Amino acid sequence: MIVITIVAFEGLALTTVTPVIADALGGLSLYVWISSTYLLAQLVGSVWAGREIDRRGLAMPFAVSHSLFGAGLVVAAAAQRMEVLVVGRALQGLGAGALANCTYTSVNLGYADALRPRMFAAISAAYIVPAIAGPYAAALLAERLTWRSVFLVLLPLLPVAALLALPAYRRLTAGGNVANGGATGRGRRHAARWRRYTSRSSWPLPRGGGRGALRLAATQSPAERHLLNPPGPACVTRRARCSQPPSSPRRPTWYWRSPGSQGTPKAQPDWL
Repeated sequence: MIVITIVAFEGLALTTVTPVIADALGGLSLYVWISSTYLLAQLVGSVWAGREIDRRGLAMPFAVSHSLFGAGLVVAAAAQRMEVLVVGRALQGLGAGALANCTYTSVNLGYADALRPRMFAAISAAYIVPAIAGPYAAALLAERLTWRSVFLVLLPLLPVAALLALPAYRRLTAGGNVANGGATGRGRRHAARWRRYTSRSSWPLPRGGGRGALRLAATQSPAERHLLNPPGPACVTRRARCSQPPSSPRRPTWYWRSPGSQGTPKAQPDWL
């Protein structure tokens, strides 16, 4: 929640002090880039974090994005030219996008289905409150102190967020909820086997029957078992023809969601 509050404050509260910043640094031609750079960099940071979460787990992307965001705050607070401020905002945006992705992914991986709506509601509240009160607070800081304090005031919160989040993110990775390469390595190979089976009209079981399925399940990580559960229609395990006629032009298509794309690893068939 602290991370989302920080990201929301830096993204929305700065709108009231950007005229003061542009006047102090004398770069009116780059005025629009103070906010635009932050938003565009957020997109890049979110995509990067999603790929790295799938490959390495949550801890490393969070640590990198946390450092980027903190560096952006320091650069922006110390800026003497508008170009330097824009660079600082870019670093903040990269970190903010990745931090938000890590937060949403941790909810999907660390909480049961029944608790996720409550957590997402809490995250929304952590975003809305700074969005409403942040512009006033930023204007007050700029008036009473200096516009640089709008960036510096958040720095003490970053170590607190790291101390609270990093141990939990390491446990998620160590517990197997995020497959380090499982969803992109062995998990995909097993999924490809099931896809070959389900592409046939009768969908027979693989040779070996139940023993083969047990051996396959024994070699999978928890994320891979979740990735392949359910492996297909009920007729896969019953040696029966599916209710969909073989002559139908429609065929089952599989959709995949990875941890980094803010979804639990899973596969599900859908008829086209």
